[in-house]
Amino acid sequence: MGILTALIISPFNCRINIYTDSANCINIFNTRMQSGIVSPRQKLKQSNFLIWDLIFFLINEKHLLVTLHKVSGHSNNPHNDEADLLAKANAHTTEPIIVNHKFFSKQSLGFISWNRLHVIDRNVRKWADNVIQPLIFNSMVNNKALSSIKQQIIDGAIDWTFTK
Repeated sequence: MGILTALIISPFNCRINIYTDSANCINIFNTRMQSGIVSPRQKLKQSNFLIWDLIFFLINEKHLLVTLHKVSGHSNNPHNDEADLLAKANAHTTEPIIVNHKFFSKQSLGFISWNRLHVIDRNVRKWADNVIQPLIFNSMVNNKALSSIKQQIIDGAIDWTFTK
């Protein structure tokens, strides 16, 4: 999310240097930058692939030149320590990350879509323990007997903090 946030607030047509202690982020970023085209199968294996789609959408739309640099984690780097504190502070939030679907290309796969919004989630292949769970979920959401509950969800009348 730090990379995405930096790109959202960056001006058009600029160079951006992002320092991170995440070798995984650097690896995914460099792999996608070098390959250009990512197959649907490769995307679905990545955690947070919708965030990565949005990152590369912003890079292309804003004409950004982005470089990621590796810094050592837990090495008393004040900027990295501050970033870690911010990440930990929001690690347990119950609020989903929601992004308007218009930012995604038609090639993005596996949207968890509801109420015309797409919720960014982990690897979609791990969304369900078995093949039947998504079908059960869809049948419950579209069940006419539960339509009043669905409408309350759409209207925002349910306080989800009490459902856990």
